[in-house]
Amino acid sequence: MQLSIYFPRLATYPALRGILEGTMRAQAFYIVQDPYANAYTSRWRDVDKLSKADRVIGRGGWVATRNYELDSGAYFLNMMWNYFSTSPAIFGAERFLNETALFDAAMLLVDTWVVEQDHERRSSYRYSELARGGLGPESAYTGMSWSGHRPSDDPQTYSYNIPVNMYAVGALERALTINARVWRSQHFAAAAAKLATDMRAGIEAHGIVTHEDGSRSYAYEVDGQGGVLCDFDDPNVPSLLSIPLLGYPHFDPAIYANTRARILSDKNKWFFTGPVLSGLGSPHTPPGHVWPLAVMVGALTSDDPGARVTAFRQLLRALAMASCTNPCPLWKLLPARGPGLSGQTPGLSCCMRTHLGSGAMARQRWVGWRGLRRGKVGVGG
Repeated sequence: MQLSIYFPRLATYPALRGILEGTMRAQAFYIVQDPYANAYTSRWRDVDKLSKADRVIGRGGWVATRNYELDSGAYFLNMMWNYFSTSPAIFGAERFLNETALFDAAMLLVDTWVVEQDHERRSSYRYSELARGGLGPESAYTGMSWSGHRPSDDPQTYSYNIPVNMYAVGALERALTINARVWRSQHFAAAAAKLATDMRAGIEAHGIVTHEDGSRSYAYEVDGQGGVLCDFDDPNVPSLLSIPLLGYPHFDPAIYANTRARILSDKNKWFFTGPVLSGLGSPHTPPGHVWPLAVMVGALTSDDPGARVTAFRQLLRALAMASCTNPCPLWKLLPARGPGLSGQTPGLSCCMRTHLGSGAMARQRWVGWRGLRRGKVGVGG
């Protein structure tokens, strides 16, 4: 997502093309090494030289972390779509996308997602931090694709994440367009189309909750056996709040509006509000802390210009307070040492520093977030 802001600038800065193409080639290479990994290393590491703790969680070779997140692969498919859809400004885009590594990675992702539709019987994936010996919480077939961890890296409560499956369906539908124009693989077309149809049907059948007052909202996670997590949202993207940005055209606007109202209220115990900043936190961060990304997504998905202005002002004020409390450049996003749940100022989570990193990469990602705030980053294509 951080690199998406560069696609519209390719016509003006053609040198960016090499960076973007190199990134996609690298991602394809890593996916082929292990489609379940969600982070990789720049250098191969000998498994036998790693600690037992690292080996147990799947590290080694090119793999840095192996806590499987369905959205990781969807981001790769969407990055190819962003490149393809910018093709009027890119000469020979189809030739690049026709490279074997890119198609092989896309095909492997589809095959992996199909296996994970029936995780209980077909999957070989295990992760030591998950329940039942690494298999994860019990689930039944729904048509959706299983995931072990949320976009924030937290283990899922239930096995099927609704907004992540929405994002994956949108990615598959766009990949099918690329296939029709570039790869022309009948096998890919049949497998990806059936998978997208099954996942969409699963979302419609299992991902909508009817409340006591008759209103309906999207669940965050389900297990296909009656287990449902609702009135909750992970502030990362994909999220319930970000549904209009995910490139999933099949969502119901009325159900989304009700979902949004519920998660941005006291019905969601992870919604925090104070005189300086209001927004979503999560189990990934300390109580009373708000993710700035969720505030930005809330502004982007709001139809109220005044709400967008308010969100922007809140972020600027909170960042200024953080800078004054912990003197540093704003792009580090260090936490404001404010009170937590006492009804006063929720602080910016120090965990955001982990997402931003440091140095040049942090500055690059802050530019990316700034583009997202301006509505120039399309995570859904």
